Parts: sequence; structure tokens; C-alpha cells
Amino acid sequence: MSPTSLAYLRFLNLIENIKDSLPELEGSEQRLLNLVALAWHSRETLTVTQAMNNCKDLSAATVHRRIQTLASKGMLSIRNAEGDQRIKYIEPTVKAIAYMERLSKLIKQAGAQPASAKAGYNE
Repeated sequence: MSPTSLAYLRFLNLIENIKDSLPELEGSEQRLLNLVALAWHSRETLTVTQAMNNCKDLSAATVHRRIQTLASKGMLSIRNAEGDQRIKYIEPTVKAIAYMERLSKLIKQAGAQPASAKAGYNE
């Protein structure tokens, strides 16, 4: 197995070890949070409509429900555009940013583990 594959497997193992302390996110919620994070990182604003258009395999109603669910979990904030109440922006919260930072640390940790840490993985 390549070093990159092993790093990914170590990352999955690290997540598995701490999953009880992470917010429970469904796959579509994780994808939506990733979309919001990418926009936020690029210093772009993301509207609910843009999120719906970027999740083509999900219905608009499903995307809207997932946005509401992520907001209720404290992972997204929803704010109205100034001057136009019909436009709503979604942004990651402090909790979501902390979640992303925690995953980033796990990625770094998985990539930095020495070859001796490969125990348990078949090469």
C-alpha cells in the first residue's frame, strides 16, 4: 500500500477513535458543510440558492432541510442579505470552524505518523 493510502487509513482510524466527540453529521450534511467551508475559505458568500444548485443530486427541499439541521446543530448560521430578505446567506459557525480545525489536525497527525505506526494495516 502506498504511503498516501496508509495516511488516509490512519486518518479514518483517528476519526473512528474520536467519533463520539464529533458532531453527528449525515453524508449530505457533511457535503453541504464542506461546500460552505470551501466558499468561506475562498472568502465568498454562499446563498441558500447557490447551495441548492451545487447539490444537484439532492432536491432543493432536502438541501434546505439539511441547512436547517446544520443550523440547529450549531454548525451553520443563516443571515438575510441587507436590503433583500429573500436572499439568505449561510456561513460556518465558530463550532463548525473548530470542527474543521480538529479534522485538519487529524489529517496532519495521520500524515506525520512514522512507518512504525502502520501496525494493523496490510501492505
